[in-house]
Amino acid sequence: MKEEGIINKIYDNSETNDKGVFISNFTIDLVNGTRLYCREALNPMPSSGDRIGYDVVSKKESKAGNPYTNVEKLVVLGEGDKPTPTSNQPITPTNNSNGFRPDNNKDRLIYVTGIVGRAMSSGSFSEEKIDVLTERAVASFNKHLG
Repeated sequence: MKEEGIINKIYDNSETNDKGVFISNFTIDLVNGTRLYCREALNPMPSSGDRIGYDVVSKKESKAGNPYTNVEKLVVLGEGDKPTPTSNQPITPTNNSNGFRPDNNKDRLIYVTGIVGRAMSSGSFSEEKIDVLTERAVASFNKHLG
């Protein structure tokens, strides 16, 4: 860890590319006006006001003339300057009422949502059938595409 700063704002610009691979991409504005770009998964996710440490990969200038810094190995600095290391494992959110963990496979989620949504909008199924439709859509995805 070579440099430190305090986060003013953080933006999550992460997305899945055309090949279905999730690409982490974070823009971090520090209170001193420095703009950082980090292309690693951040866990824990830092937030505004957090003090962070990071290694500088490169310093560049945008086409518009704005300076920015590419960073890696970002850590949230805890009490007593002890870093809380970030992990490359993404956090999987849960719905506390039923313990459901969304699948990280976005193709499967899109497929199941499309099948269940289309079936429900046909008017042929009641709300009680959503679970059955979802189970069958997942089984179909796994059988034919998974």
